[in-house]
Parts: sequence; C-alpha cells; structure tokens
Amino acid sequence: MIDIGARIKELREERRITGKELAERIGVSPSQMTRIEKGQRRVDSEVIARLAEVLDLSPAAFFAADAPEADALSPKRQKELGLGDLHAEIGKLIRSERRRRHLTIDDLARRTGHTKAYVLAVEEGRRSGLEGDFIRKASRLLQLDPFLLLERQESIIRGLSVRVHRLTSDAIQADPAGGGIPILLGDEADYPCEFDRDGEPIATVEGTLRIPELAGTRSFALRVRGEGMTAPPFRAGDLVVFGGPEPIRNGAFAFIRHGSDRSTFGRLFRDQPEKLRIQYLRPEVAPLMLRADELTRAWPLIAHVVIGDPRGGAS
Repeated sequence: MIDIGARIKELREERRITGKELAERIGVSPSQMTRIEKGQRRVDSEVIARLAEVLDLSPAAFFAADAPEADALSPKRQKELGLGDLHAEIGKLIRSERRRRHLTIDDLARRTGHTKAYVLAVEEGRRSGLEGDFIRKASRLLQLDPFLLLERQESIIRGLSVRVHRLTSDAIQADPAGGGIPILLGDEADYPCEFDRDGEPIATVEGTLRIPELAGTRSFALRVRGEGMTAPPFRAGDLVVFGGPEPIRNGAFAFIRHGSDRSTFGRLFRDQPEKLRIQYLRPEVAPLMLRADELTRAWPLIAHVVIGDPRGGAS
C-alpha cells in the first residue's frame, strides 16, 4: 500500500521545496503540512489536485511510487498539448446533462464520491475528471452516450495531432545554406506575405532547423507572432513547422494564404461549401471570415517546436 504522506514528502524533496514553502503554495498551515506527510491527516482529492499543480505532476504520481513519472501528463504538459480544450468540452457536456436532469453539483458530488469543488473544476475544464474514476461514474449516473463522449473527443483531438518537439538552441543553425528546414521571418507583417511562382512563401531566412523526422520534406518554419495565436499551446516566438502532403482537415491548424499578398496562422474551418472561417486561439480576436474563392493556399501544421528547457519558461 502506498504511503501518500511519505510519497508527497519524497516528491517535494526531489524538487528541493521545503515543507513550509509547499504549505504556503497549497494553502495549508506548516503544521498541517507536517501532519499530511506523517500520515496523520487525511489527504482529500482537492489537496492532491493542489499538490499536483504546484509540483507539476499528474495526481496519479502520488499513488504509484514505482511508475515512471513521464507515464502521466502533468498539468503543465496537458496545457502544452491543448488538452484544456478537451477537458472543457467534456466538462460542458457533463454540466449540460446534469442540469437537464435537475441535479445540483452537490448531488453529483455526493453520488460520485467526490467533493463539490472537484466536480465544479471538472465542469469548468480545469480538471480532467479521470481521477477517482469520476468520468465513468458520472457517465453512468447521467446516462451519457459513450459515442457522444467519443465524438467530442474526436473533434478536439483532430486539432491536436501535431508533433511537439523540445529542442535546445543547438537545433537551429545560423547558416541558411546548411540544410534543414528554413525558418522564415515576415519582414513587415507577422508572417510572410510574398510568394514565388510555385506559391511557396518568400522571406528572410533566419536560419535552419534540424528535425530528423522531417528531413527531406518540403516544409518551412515560422515564428508565432501577433495576438491571435499567442495562447496555449503556443507562445510568442515558438517555431511552427508547416508542409507535408496531408490535406487540410476541417479545424486543423494551418498557415493560410488568402488573396495575393495576405497570410495568417490559425485554425481553418469550412462552415459552408462557399464560406471559410479562420479561428484564432485568443477569444478576444475576431475570426477571419472568407469566401472559399479567397483561399489561395493552406499548409498544414506538422510540428510545434519549443526551444529550451521547459522548466526555464519555454513551455
């Protein structure tokens, strides 16, 4: 049987955090923290959730001392991959069904064996709902169609099927002629707005990027710029790689050329056969609406590159 208190202490010490510091960050007193680590105080799901967030772990890490930590996604990693969208969609579905059946949050919490705060966090998309088998219990209680859950998941996952690479600055070569994927810089706009006879973007080449899996492909990289897409999972300055033979799927991230000299980076949706919508990640940035004949070309996003140490602020 796992000693939860001892496991918490072990994970805390691995990160060189004192018991007093951890207590302050999760909102308990130092004496309560001591009792938790000694197994003298019960650790509920909300305390585990706060510990997981502060220590950048999956809640499962506290219950599996022998399991490699990398097997579970930490909250920070989930945010990088955009899984918050998935959690939010599942949360909305659960809230809608709960209200339709005239159940309160207290009712759902009591009947699934979780706290009211935890259920609220799931409905708001701040927790995955996978801890303590909540999703399975809630689905059974609310009689949710499993295919409806899968449909929601599929709609989000389609937009997440992008390879995420963590590379050091050594992956970038300053010599543009050194081979690899060219990193293009927009001279006057956020993204290149000039194109050659073949329709490929023309811009100043900052350097080249080495990603072995993409060697030999006709691809190019851009820096994430502007307000629209500087939101999780992307940050300003991240590298996004476009290209490949795959067709653009509805809702996919893409570099989009519209008209003769305009371009943008966003998610491309075909709402109607003759109408397109380019959606940005920041809700305050209005989507760009286009006629189908205004779309000149679109390149699918095939890799998101984060340069540097994720613990140093590169995630």
